[in-house]
Amino acid sequence: MIFNYFPVEINLKGKTYMKKILYIPYFIFCISCSSESAKKSNSSNSVSSSKDAIVYKSGSYNLLADSSKVAWLGTELTTKTHFGSLRAESGNLKIDKKGGVVGNITINMQSILVEDLKGRSKEILENHLKSDDFFGINNFPTASLEFRSSNRYNNDGDHIFNGNLTIKGITNAVEFSAKLIKQTPMLHAVGKLVFDRSKYNVRFRSGSFFDDLGDKLILDDIEVDINLIAEPV
Repeated sequence: MIFNYFPVEINLKGKTYMKKILYIPYFIFCISCSSESAKKSNSSNSVSSSKDAIVYKSGSYNLLADSSKVAWLGTELTTKTHFGSLRAESGNLKIDKKGGVVGNITINMQSILVEDLKGRSKEILENHLKSDDFFGINNFPTASLEFRSSNRYNNDGDHIFNGNLTIKGITNAVEFSAKLIKQTPMLHAVGKLVFDRSKYNVRFRSGSFFDDLGDKLILDDIEVDINLIAEPV
């Protein structure tokens, strides 16, 4: 696999910085269904009239916390990044007969892990992320993501979701993409959300709050990859 860096100009509060962005090719894995499964799907509740559409059974699904994962990625103004994971503590997804999806998940912020470091460095960063400089877990032990509405735009299970993200007791509207993968009888959902930490009062080395940070600046955008497994109720 080839990794390339390319320069991007970033303007913060009238000051221009140059940042190198790491480009990593992604591989998309496709799931195929047997003709027998397709026949069964056509007799189920469908969100598309196409016979090739992936079909999900309507109803309520409860999150399987041990099988689900939330991954995060933060980036400094330089090419340095940190990444790790969080535990999806609980949640519920509901699919109506027309294929609309709503629901919510609760994330345990006390479970935050750093996965790119080891030993003392790992411990120091994890404790810092749990402090009031970042997510203040003593006062805000959980975060939540609410799925308020969805719009399916192809037969492969890809959706655009609108919802609310709550961190440190602050709620903001978000839009993100996710894919529902049929995994009978389970439901498998994978998606990516990018949020602006400054909107949740996460101030440490943020260009939205502090000037003259130079190379010490940490970008406000945090990437979150969601991988959820839920079972029918």
